[in-house]
Amino acid sequence: MTVLCEDESWLRNKCYTTEGPYLFPFYPNPNWKEARIFIVGLNPVVPFREEFDSYEHYWKAFTQLPEEFERVRRKKQPPKKRNESRTQRRISELVSRFQPLNVLVTNIFAYHAVSPFGIPAELRREADKNKIISRLIKICKPAVLFFHGREARLFANRYFKVELDAFSKPQDQCTTAVIQGATAPSALFVYHHFVGRVESHSVMEADLKEFAKQIHARVAHYS
Repeated sequence: MTVLCEDESWLRNKCYTTEGPYLFPFYPNPNWKEARIFIVGLNPVVPFREEFDSYEHYWKAFTQLPEEFERVRRKKQPPKKRNESRTQRRISELVSRFQPLNVLVTNIFAYHAVSPFGIPAELRREADKNKIISRLIKICKPAVLFFHGREARLFANRYFKVELDAFSKPQDQCTTAVIQGATAPSALFVYHHFVGRVESHSVMEADLKEFAKQIHARVAHYS
């Protein structure tokens, strides 16, 4: 049996629930502890619990066996019935642009909700230092964190004690922060949001391309 480190054990216990969906701290990634880039949004949308044989099955699927998680997800959401949101499409595009770097797609809240109003009040009141995202930052010490959406930006401002401008151009963003235990400062990038009233398709495409360029350069500089 694999012995978990203290932080990973804390995370595993934190994501367990006695009823309702399990918490979902990040998208499946077997090398999540070595992630160089974080993409941070608000919350996951699709709930999971009964689809898995046990919590152990669930935990192992998204931390060690992404192909197993995908098998279960496809059974729950067949490709023909899956409606990928604009946000999901943009995140997938960013992950593709960041290749071959290790990317962890995560959120401020690990609770599944179709809209922000579905996130329980007790989770919204939870202190930032107790949030799963905070522990992930501590464990992984990513070189770059990319925040999208208002609540993700506000969390970044509080957590890192900065003032990020969601409407500044990618090439003009130069905010850094020091994560305890890291050997180099981490770069913080932010984008207003991928849904609702956003930039035109062509402008957003150009922005994401420039973000990828800037972030690749930043990671290479500190590698």
